[in-house]
Amino acid sequence: MLPAHFSPWKSVYDLYYRWRLKGKWDEIHDTLRDQVREKLEKQVIPSAAFIDSRSVKTAQKGGGGMMQ
Repeated sequence: MLPAHFSPWKSVYDLYYRWRLKGKWDEIHDTLRDQVREKLEKQVIPSAAFIDSRSVKTAQKGGGGMMQ
């Protein structure tokens, strides 16, 4: 489902896979996040974080237990 002007999907996937293994996607994410925070005139390193501990129902049932 890539746009027509992209390389064949296998080439795109291989590049993505190599970047992921080398940590490039994390590096890109961190750089973009820092740039957004700077543009919003916030500290690059956040001073607080929120963790949402709510459970979310999924369509999947079971957990790989043994059937009797």
